[in-house]
Amino acid sequence: MRRVAIYALTAPGLELGLRLGKSLQSLLASPLVGPERGLATPTAGLEPPGGLARNKIVLAPDEKNLTQSGLTQNNLDQDNFDQDNFDQDKAPQIEVYGPRRLAAAFPDFQPFNRLGEILTANFAQYEGHVVIGAIGLTVRLLAPLLRDKRSDPAVVGLGQDGRFAVSLLSGHLGGANELALRVALATGGQAVITTATDLGEQPALEVLARDQGLLAQNWPNLAPLARALAEGEAIALHDPHNFFRPALKPWPGSFRPFQAGDLQPGLWVDYREIAPAHCFVLRPPALAVGLGGHRGVGRDELEELLRETFKEENLSLLAIKALATIDRRAQEPGFQDLAAKLGRPMWAYRPEELAQIPTPNPSGLVRKNIGVDSVCEAAAILAAQRGPLLVPKHKSRRCTCAVALGAWTSSAWVPDMKRA
Repeated sequence: MRRVAIYALTAPGLELGLRLGKSLQSLLASPLVGPERGLATPTAGLEPPGGLARNKIVLAPDEKNLTQSGLTQNNLDQDNFDQDNFDQDKAPQIEVYGPRRLAAAFPDFQPFNRLGEILTANFAQYEGHVVIGAIGLTVRLLAPLLRDKRSDPAVVGLGQDGRFAVSLLSGHLGGANELALRVALATGGQAVITTATDLGEQPALEVLARDQGLLAQNWPNLAPLARALAEGEAIALHDPHNFFRPALKPWPGSFRPFQAGDLQPGLWVDYREIAPAHCFVLRPPALAVGLGGHRGVGRDELEELLRETFKEENLSLLAIKALATIDRRAQEPGFQDLAAKLGRPMWAYRPEELAQIPTPNPSGLVRKNIGVDSVCEAAAILAAQRGPLLVPKHKSRRCTCAVALGAWTSSAWVPDMKRA
């Protein structure tokens, strides 16, 4: 989370907000430590009543920064703080806002006349918002601003005594749960997280999918899965290539194999386009598309062949990881425009690299004109890290297309799930 706004309505709240702003610089730059990384309700300083403490997640902040801010130091495991990975130059941007009437008493904050006005102006400009004040007021002000859980920013409500940091909006994808954890770590308070899967120590599927670089479809089908997990039911999982299954290992009892004719909401993970309408669908960007073409071929012809190929072979366009071709074509407008439209990179290979790749459909004409036996098939295989050729060469009048299946690694390329 790179940009966070803190708002206060009272003098004690503004004093807390200014101190909190200093501490969040290091806290937001430090990773949460623990197997759940915020997916299960942690304890953060104060123990909740009634024995409700969950898996403890610790984050070791910059101790000097906390001390200077005057906020309470929690019982954190300082050995878990990775000093080597903390870059002060890349610290998140924190802005503190307070009532204009307090401008003479406090330095270094942005004054406002009305909280509702500044929240409205800032809502889409920051990834996270921390409102120090009454939850009821915050809810009323936020209500007309809400659009979609995939795009709304994180909002955390905080009492002016710093005791409770409430994850109020966009707890999972927006990151409010993790923001609440960090705020509570800074104030010595308790993060209040109410998302049902977290309380039941079950996975937040959309967060896990995002972290694994998977793109989601059929969003309305996520809610039934979350309810089932929260109620202790095992949900059906289709993941024949094990794109997502390794990330689900901490919850072995929460998933079962997908059965033919299964009509219960399920989780479908595949690069194949056809999927049951009642499933939450995740697409792994594992397909490398190799393209070839005559000099000057336009985007429309390239795109038409690509879409026809994917439709014929039952492949999802969301599963494309990258486009690839020979270097002399990669910078042509048609190839660049197609990559821009699809939001995928265009990778270029030299003729000597392509020549090293055996392909099933070598072309004498291509060898005569370019000096290699194959462009699209060889480029696809190279872009897939020499993975298997899934779809051999398809041709139109002026271009060719082939698809290879890449060796799946979630860290190789992570698209923006919110824009899928």
